[in-house]
Amino acid sequence: FGRALPRGGGGGGGASAVPFAERIALDDIKGRQLGYGEKPDYVVVAATLNFVRTEKMWYEACAQDGCQKKVVQNTDGSWHCEKCNSTMQDCERRYITSATFIDDSAQAWISAFNDTGLQMFGNVTADQLAVYKEEVEGEEGKFEDYMKQFLFQRFILKVRVKSETWNEQQRVKSAIVDLKPCDYKSESAALITALKALPAN
Repeated sequence: FGRALPRGGGGGGGASAVPFAERIALDDIKGRQLGYGEKPDYVVVAATLNFVRTEKMWYEACAQDGCQKKVVQNTDGSWHCEKCNSTMQDCERRYITSATFIDDSAQAWISAFNDTGLQMFGNVTADQLAVYKEEVEGEEGKFEDYMKQFLFQRFILKVRVKSETWNEQQRVKSAIVDLKPCDYKSESAALITALKALPAN
């Protein structure tokens, strides 16, 4: 890969339309004060990816099967996992990405972790992106230009919403549990169904 890094492929088949009555708008997350209950709220939204924070998109994880804990790099370039108490020559980079999504009502910051990050970025792995980013370091804007191909895609997102307390401040955090590219044929059918269900004047 590297400079031959492929353009992102499809993130899988388009989503079967979730009925409009079962979705919310992004503005409803704040408006309904979601996430403040004892348990997380899980909601479905249709929204467009419009910004990805590219400064830190992944973390370095243990490459041992089933671990995934963060590792620390040693002075000789190897990586150490405290959980496994083992040292390895390479790590596995896993997505932990912050992005903004928009719909007709609002813009919202939503996090994506490894599996959903792969879907967002066309199955390009965090390891592949890390190698490419290192290769184009010093070429201003090169990496950001590559990432632009993933913007302005519309997805059906299942989002986990939960408030967290940090430094005595309570903040609501949203994270993608599942996402699929918007299937416009299914969306059109769902819209027609929703319109037919409206009461006649």
